Amino acid sequence: MEERKQSNRWESFAEFPIPTYEQWKTVAEQSLKGAAFEKLLTDTYEGITLSPMYQKDALETLEYIENWPGERPFVRGNEKKTKVKRAWEISQEIDMASPRKWNEVAKHALSTGQTELNMVVDVPTRRGENGRGSNHAGDAGLSVFSSEHMEAALQGIAMEEVPLFVYCGATVLPLLSIIGSAITKSGTPLHKLTGCIGADPVGELLEQGEIPYTMQQCLKQMSDVLTWSKEHTPSLQTILVRGEVYHNGGASAVEELACTLATGAFYLAELSERGHDVQQIASSIRFSFAVGSNYFMEMAKLRAARLLWSNIVRVFGGNDEAQKMWIHGRTSAWTKTKYDPYVNMLRGTTEAFAAAVGGANSIHVSQFDEALGSSTEFSRRIARNTSIILQEESHIGITSDPVGGSWYVESLTNEVGKQTWAIFQQIEAKGGIFSATQQQFVQKMISKTEQKKIKNVMMRKDVIVGTNRYSNKEERAETRHSDKQAYLSEHLKASDHLSEQNISLSAGTSVVTQLIEAAKAGALLSDLAKACNKGTAKEQEQVIRIKPNRAAIPFERIREAYEGCKQSGNDPIELPFLLFGSVASHKPRMDFAQEFFQVGGFDISFYRNEESTETVLAKAKKEKLIVLCGADEEYRQEIPNFISDVKQQIPDCLVYVVGLPTEEEQQQFKEAGVDRFIHRRTNCYEELCFLLEKKGVTLT
Repeated sequence: MEERKQSNRWESFAEFPIPTYEQWKTVAEQSLKGAAFEKLLTDTYEGITLSPMYQKDALETLEYIENWPGERPFVRGNEKKTKVKRAWEISQEIDMASPRKWNEVAKHALSTGQTELNMVVDVPTRRGENGRGSNHAGDAGLSVFSSEHMEAALQGIAMEEVPLFVYCGATVLPLLSIIGSAITKSGTPLHKLTGCIGADPVGELLEQGEIPYTMQQCLKQMSDVLTWSKEHTPSLQTILVRGEVYHNGGASAVEELACTLATGAFYLAELSERGHDVQQIASSIRFSFAVGSNYFMEMAKLRAARLLWSNIVRVFGGNDEAQKMWIHGRTSAWTKTKYDPYVNMLRGTTEAFAAAVGGANSIHVSQFDEALGSSTEFSRRIARNTSIILQEESHIGITSDPVGGSWYVESLTNEVGKQTWAIFQQIEAKGGIFSATQQQFVQKMISKTEQKKIKNVMMRKDVIVGTNRYSNKEERAETRHSDKQAYLSEHLKASDHLSEQNISLSAGTSVVTQLIEAAKAGALLSDLAKACNKGTAKEQEQVIRIKPNRAAIPFERIREAYEGCKQSGNDPIELPFLLFGSVASHKPRMDFAQEFFQVGGFDISFYRNEESTETVLAKAKKEKLIVLCGADEEYRQEIPNFISDVKQQIPDCLVYVVGLPTEEEQQQFKEAGVDRFIHRRTNCYEELCFLLEKKGVTLT
């Protein structure tokens, strides 16, 4: 009764009646002046059609809409309290190659606002290999192959006070043993260790195409670690499910989410069959999602992730606490660019904002120079401070679920959940995520979406600021000279005294405990991996990989090829534009064509039709190319005669016309000598490739 009175009281303040959706649609259609209403609808890669307006009735069918934060299915977050110790862990990746440099950077980061140590290790370390024999040692991560190295990396850091986050690859066991050895030797009790030292064999298999164990070996080791962790590190998560594998391969938000949830369900099922309690399994899993630039979609993705995971764990018999999902948000690598890299600061900020509002428990903001391959103290500081500003100045973390109740976001969350669940069921119908990857179902699904995305980038339907639109042709991609080799040579030299050992494991004692003791005694990471039954080439699991990609790469290849050509001493390619008619007549198409060609780095010169024909033809003769800009009427009047002169004097001249004439006019212009038309439907990437090839420039 009181609620009804309150509602009526507020309704009395409304000066105007609230229109229905149909009433609004009628007015909107009138403003479109004959265009279809569907023009206002937006189709997404997720198979969701976005409406231009949402109303309260969109929430009427949502079962969870009355739930509070901290109540299952946890769409609105895991915590009931709005004021928590900190809104999210600032978990910036630290990927220095040598332990000494890693330690230096980690201490500085912790002293300037970072709250979780996010240790990135290189691929040889994840594979349990001796880094001294690998060309990839230190590539994008810390090179570790003994307890000594881990001790050096963690020296002077109070590990009982700082959560540690490490992705270990297909199995956590060898690297966990090295870390456990280093921490116990420092005097820190293992039971105080918090954070996540996690493995994701499915994700590693898809990302690399192979893992040095069978899947069953990985699951057996995952089970052994879970048993040990229950007693020795009860606050440590040891399973990491990574959505970045799918996102960076081009997946849509719902494809990433479905594959990630299917992986989590796979681990739940396998470990349950091995006798583990579902409460412990679920609480030991951390999910990591890439967060892209479509921030409403990304907010909805994280909210839907908690909803669906809660339902999955409930089916397995998990209680309310077990149904809570720990989410690490990592700003997208797919969206980052080499050219105009400072724009990446803005991308990272909007993506971090989406992760924060979506309820991520920890966040990594990628450095603006991530695509260049080597970060600096400046780029690391800016990325770290992005999270700090969102927390301390923007106060994003003070409010639980800031978008809760939003008609648009709640509707989108529901749609993301439905689309994700449909794909999840398809994966389960294939026998689960591991079986689906062996059948290439996952790879083909994501490849199809990636191709759509890349084509839209090439067509410039999807805008990448500074790369395929609004580029600065004067800008050169920054060249970074990584200090990896200098630090790594020092690191490897200091390891000359280390030698391999044979480790014999005995029954009746935890394999984790035995390997930690072996690491203390000087066993190398490769020794520990061999003791874990690391397989031969024939025993390794292999599938078609999901190759990491970035949306900007096609246009970056064009710029790099053109710049490489100029650096080789060749003259820059200068495109002569011939402008017909008045400024008002030719300017729209001139601006379009100028930007179209400048994303490839080309120089442009402009000539008015009134200028000397000899001057224009001289330039066209030098470049073997000319671009005609004007209105359709000028084309009809001027092109036939002008092109006739051009082709007589320069038979091999490539003639472009800016615009899309009718099919009949195109045929007439082609007969007159026009070679190419460029317009908004033109594939910009393919056209620039064609032009480079004509000018003798080869793309790598």
